Amino acid sequence: MPQSRHKTMKKNNMIKSTKKKETMKKTFEISVAQFHPWIKNENLKATRLKVIVKDWIDAIIEHDKVFNNNCDIKTYLIIGDGKVSYTQLK
Repeated sequence: MPQSRHKTMKKNNMIKSTKKKETMKKTFEISVAQFHPWIKNENLKATRLKVIVKDWIDAIIEHDKVFNNNCDIKTYLIIGDGKVSYTQLK
């Protein structure tokens, strides 16, 4: 009897941990705040993207996958997790 109870508890804990991982994802809205000076006539509104990821770093990665212009960007605007931030990558 104790073994089956232990297996049930272990299974319930696994279910709880997967639910926790799913709820850890947050919605971020990311766009370009500023391009480098050598980029001309870019529409900043056209670079807006809404993603559901774990943190702001993953949001930037997803933005770069979609738009493929990470070398042209000087500063990102990230809205999410109750904050607004300007992020400049080094």
